[in-house]
Amino acid sequence: LDIPVIVDVGGEDRTMERDLLQCCDYLVPNETELDRLAKSYQDDVGGDDYQDGMTEQIMEDIQAQIGPSLHLPSILKSVATLQSNGASNVLVTLGSRGSIL
Repeated sequence: LDIPVIVDVGGEDRTMERDLLQCCDYLVPNETELDRLAKSYQDDVGGDDYQDGMTEQIMEDIQAQIGPSLHLPSILKSVATLQSNGASNVLVTLGSRGSIL
């Protein structure tokens, strides 16, 4: 079967096994859940290429949209960490500020 698997991380304060992470087509954490999950994989963190071709101007434009209370490079590095541990796509929900895929 070719059915996409979408996992909403939810508010549970627990880690996610790598096997489950690798089965997800889309992992959907909010910024707090993203940080917690990424920290649970500290031994295998994403590299410095988390910007993946984004120019400085694009980074500044996105940062302006999400506001100063969130740090875009930290979000992207956490996403890279999860992807390096098997997550295919990570959709970070940011409440009223939208989301980042």
